[in-house]
Amino acid sequence: MYKQLKKKHPNKSPVVLDTSHIEIKQKKFLIDSDMNVAEFIQHFKQKYVQNIKKNQALVFLFNNNLEPMNRTFTQIENNNLIHLNILVEDTFG
Repeated sequence: MYKQLKKKHPNKSPVVLDTSHIEIKQKKFLIDSDMNVAEFIQHFKQKYVQNIKKNQALVFLFNNNLEPMNRTFTQIENNNLIHLNILVEDTFG
């Protein structure tokens, strides 16, 4: 599946959402490979997450790793699908 997607969309990185912590209908994404983690999180939160409380934080794990904000999806991808897990954590405030 990964190779077929990369052949058809060479400048995109396939991302699969693996989470039950927040309700999002779309579970598969094709992300620009040169987009970094910070840009993706900002776009994702604006478009898909509206019902987060002020005392909650979202934690984005890419392939079960907490990635640096300046890392691009090409660097995360490593010739495989990217599995994204989003956790909701309670914070102070």
